[in-house]
Amino acid sequence: MASAQVIRLHADDSVLIARASLPPGLEVTEGITTVDRIPAGHKVAIKPIAQGEPIRRYGQIIGFATQPIAPGQHVHTQNCGMGDFAKDYAYGVDVKPVPNFDLPATFEGIRRADGRVQTYRIVGEDEADPKAGSISFVSPVARSLMGKAVGDVAGSGEQELEIVAIA
Repeated sequence: MASAQVIRLHADDSVLIARASLPPGLEVTEGITTVDRIPAGHKVAIKPIAQGEPIRRYGQIIGFATQPIAPGQHVHTQNCGMGDFAKDYAYGVDVKPVPNFDLPATFEGIRRADGRVQTYRIVGEDEADPKAGSISFVSPVARSLMGKAVGDVAGSGEQELEIVAIA
């Protein structure tokens, strides 16, 4: 299975996003094999989508199937079009609270796989300077550290970060 070659943005999505060009016959997730070549950045269906049914990406409707789409097919302008539907322009309604901490906060001693220890100071967006070890609280690394305790392992991309101290 080539799960690293695709991205699922939301649990309700009916498509995956290709991180690289995918050849026909590639299993992109359990039981779903590409039917067509899927260009990088394009969508591949992961469930049957009937004509007229909404196509979801980011958990949101991005279009409607203009023809039936089978799992593994390329989803693009040839089979996806716009349609009319009720729109709710509310934003932030799905925001989930994260544990609060005073800024700046420092996570001291994240042990890397090669044995090195990295210290990150988590700061506001306008104060971030990654080269100096200050990262924004909205960065993927900082978000993976939120709510963690000493001894926990946090994920950041393909890295696992062990938290060895928090100050």
